[in-house]
Amino acid sequence: MKKLFAEITLGWHRATRGPLLCALLIVALLCLVLLPGRSDPELIYTGYGLGLFWAFLLLSSLWCGGTAYALDRERHRLALVFSKPIHRFGLWWGRWLAVWLPFSCAAVLGCGLTVFRNLPEGRTRCAPNLPDISHAAADELARLHSLGRVPENIPESRLLRAVQEDLEMRYTELRPGTPLSYTFTLPAELPDAPTAHFRLSGAPFLGAKDALHLAIDVSCETLPVIRLIPNRLFDTGFTLELPQSHLLPGKTLQLTLHRLDQNEAASVIFQAYHDLHLLLPGIPALCNLARFTFILVLSLALTSALGVSLGCSFSLPVTLFTGVLTLLACSISILSPSISAVDSVSSFWAKVSTFISETLAHPFTDLAELNPLHHLLSGEALPLSIIILFCLRLVIPGLLLCSASSLLSTVKDEDH
Repeated sequence: MKKLFAEITLGWHRATRGPLLCALLIVALLCLVLLPGRSDPELIYTGYGLGLFWAFLLLSSLWCGGTAYALDRERHRLALVFSKPIHRFGLWWGRWLAVWLPFSCAAVLGCGLTVFRNLPEGRTRCAPNLPDISHAAADELARLHSLGRVPENIPESRLLRAVQEDLEMRYTELRPGTPLSYTFTLPAELPDAPTAHFRLSGAPFLGAKDALHLAIDVSCETLPVIRLIPNRLFDTGFTLELPQSHLLPGKTLQLTLHRLDQNEAASVIFQAYHDLHLLLPGIPALCNLARFTFILVLSLALTSALGVSLGCSFSLPVTLFTGVLTLLACSISILSPSISAVDSVSSFWAKVSTFISETLAHPFTDLAELNPLHHLLSGEALPLSIIILFCLRLVIPGLLLCSASSLLSTVKDEDH
C-alpha cells in the first residue's frame, strides 16, 4: 500500500507541477461563471457551460492518461520505471489514480460553481395510466402476417417487440374541439403542501406556435374542475404547476388537454408514452447536483483508464488518436437513431451495423436515456438505480479490462 501511495503521490506532483490545474480552473470559470447569459427559465446557458466543461474534462483526462506511461517509453525511462519495487498492477492503478484524482477534484469544483445558479429541485416522474398495448401489438402483427409483410426467419418474440415499439412511438395529435384526457395515480404519501407540475415535452408544436391557445382542465375525484392556461409555450413543450388542493395522496388525477384556437396552420403532436409526465416532489437541488457530479466523476474514471491503458500499448500520437476515435464511436452509437427489430434484420449490412452500434452503446444505454444534464437543468431527479447500474455494468468492468490489458503490455515492455 505504501508503494501504491508513493506512485500516486509521484503522479499527483507530475500533474500539478504543470499548467493542468490552472487550465482546468480557468475553463471552469469561463464555462460556468463568466459565460454570458440571460434570465432563462430553461437555464440554457448553464447547460452549454456544463456541456463544454464535461467535454473538456473528458478529452483532457484522456490526454493525461495517455501521457502517464507513453512518455516514459518515448523518453526511454522504462528501465527506471521497472526498477521500482512495485508490481505491474500497482504501477497501472497508481498512475490511473494519479490522473483521475486531479480531474475528479476539478469536476467537483466545477459543479460546485453551479450552486450559484438557481437550480430547480429534482422531481420524480409519474407516467400517465395508458392502456396496455400488448394485445393491440399482437393484433397488428397478425394483420401483417396476413398481408405477407413480415420478413422471414425472425423470431416471433422479436417481431412482437418491434410492433409494440412502433405503437409506442406513434404520435397523437391534439385537434381543435377534440380534447384528450389522461389520468395519473398519485402516490400514497405526499408532503403537507405538495407542489406538482404537468409537463408536455419533446417538440410538440408545429407551425405558428404563438397562435396556439391551450388549456388544461384539472379534476380529482369529487373536487371541482379547475382550468389552467399555460402562460408561455416553448419549442420543447411547457411545464404547468398544478393546484395543491387537487393533489390528494393515493387518488387519481385527471388532466384534459384542450385547444381553444381554431388555427389549422399549427399542430400539437406528441408521443403519449414518452412526452407526458407528472413531476412530483423529489430530492433537493443540491442532492441532485451531487448525483450529477458523481456521474461526471465516473465518466472521468473511464476516460482516464482508457488513456492509461492505450498509453501502455501505443505511442503517444497513436494513443491520442485511438482514444479520441473511441470516444467518437461511443458517442455516435449512443446518439444514433434507434432501429426497430424488423429493420435491423432487413439486410446483411443492416445486421452488421446494428450489431456494432448496439455493442458499443449497450453499456451506455441507461445513461444515454437518462440524459443527466437535461435532468439536472429541467428539474428531474437523477435515479440512484441508474447510477448504480452504470457503475456495475460499465465502470467497474471497464477498469478491470483496462488494467488486465495494460498488464500484458507492460510484460512485453519489461521483457524488452
